[in-house]
Amino acid sequence: MVAYAAARGITVVPENEMPGHSAAILRAMPELRCDPEDGSANVYCAGNERTFAVIEQILAETFDLFPSEIVHIGGDEADKRAWAHCPQCRERMRREGLANLDELQSYFIGRVAAIFARHGRRLLGWDEIMDGGLAASAAVMYWRSEEGDAALGARLRGAAERGHQVVMTPQSCCYFDYHQDANWFHEPSGWIGTVTLRSAGSLEPIPDGLAEEHHANILGAQGNLWCDRIASFPAAAYQLFPRALALAEAAWSLPAKRNYRSLAARIVTHLPRLAALQLDGRYPDGIEFRHQEGVLTLEPELPDARIHLTLNGPAPTDNDTIYTAPFRVIGPTLVRAAIVKDDGTLGRSKSYLACDLIDCRRLSMVRATAAQQHHPATGALQATNREFWLTASPPPPFPHEFVCDLGAEEEIAGFIYEPRADGVLDGNILEYELLVSGGDGPATAARGSFSGRREVQYAIFEHAASGRIVTLRILDAVGGVSAISRFKPFRR
Repeated sequence: MVAYAAARGITVVPENEMPGHSAAILRAMPELRCDPEDGSANVYCAGNERTFAVIEQILAETFDLFPSEIVHIGGDEADKRAWAHCPQCRERMRREGLANLDELQSYFIGRVAAIFARHGRRLLGWDEIMDGGLAASAAVMYWRSEEGDAALGARLRGAAERGHQVVMTPQSCCYFDYHQDANWFHEPSGWIGTVTLRSAGSLEPIPDGLAEEHHANILGAQGNLWCDRIASFPAAAYQLFPRALALAEAAWSLPAKRNYRSLAARIVTHLPRLAALQLDGRYPDGIEFRHQEGVLTLEPELPDARIHLTLNGPAPTDNDTIYTAPFRVIGPTLVRAAIVKDDGTLGRSKSYLACDLIDCRRLSMVRATAAQQHHPATGALQATNREFWLTASPPPPFPHEFVCDLGAEEEIAGFIYEPRADGVLDGNILEYELLVSGGDGPATAARGSFSGRREVQYAIFEHAASGRIVTLRILDAVGGVSAISRFKPFRR
């Protein structure tokens, strides 16, 4: 593989994960865990000298196989909780004068960087290796692009200004295992998240505020496709193309020369060429729905593409209404729309429920029922402000209850949800009950069933219900797993 790549001017950069994401080696060598009996731990013990001896042996073999000057060590998403309770790690922190676990991780990376130096190689790691201080010779791969993370951006600029090389691969533009369309039920299974063609083409490789004399420290950009959910080469090609073309143009073009309209038109002409190379990519038939103050706007992924739509009806045909301008919707309205492709056929139908959503950002807990409280999988209950899921093998008995605090009393006319159908957590609801708690306590607002299909589901109540606390009680779900993304009630 290395020789094949080298003959084509490509350098293969291997990645050995450490200190986290190391479950495989720790299963084989449990003595390298903080607690050898803890089978769930996936982080090396940072206080154990044998850890670094084994890592040097692994890296020496890696260096023999791969001539690349740079070798990746991961460094991301290390679960450092085991270190906090480990006597060897605590002793290491005391002896080295380390103030916290981030500094212990920085110490760990520094020890690994010294191994690289002895072998004449350079270390590359995900941006977590900056936490606690960056090893002197390390290069950084930037991926955590969460909005508003100004502190991370400042540290990234600081690293480049101090001479560290940086590869830009923010997840908002460069994660090609994410879905390609926000209406992702029509897409193959992938990670929850969306990177559209427009997003991939919007990458700015030079971080904001980085002085021009340090631009040379930005090595370039990278698109990432993890294949844990990719079952075949055609599936990989579908995820890569045409987003890889958009990313390449962003990485190699000056900002003033980029034009999404031009890019999209050229990509359509490239798709048959890719197909001739057995690289069948996705046709960009997406539609963005924007609903603000009762007005719905539809924007096709291909600028100027004609859109046909229906309201509260079946999937559109080429005889249905042509979208010409934003329009006002009254009451919950199911909109189905499809673009006309360059060959005159319709793209895949997209669905959107236009309604007055109530923000669930105060989703405060996931409540286990009495039967679940003593179930060994109760620890698998998880929640965020966007999605929540309960998964275990075997799953706990039904019902599964999810409680949402709206923050204030609201009049609720129904709810909408998207099943988290990502190939790992497929939890489409089959039967449900929704309770709304007001001043008189909880009352059943609706009880019903869904088809279990992989699509947006919604329920409109016969009578509106008022309250602040909404409890979704799932009575049955596909595979016995409750996995929900973007659950929200809506107003009339």
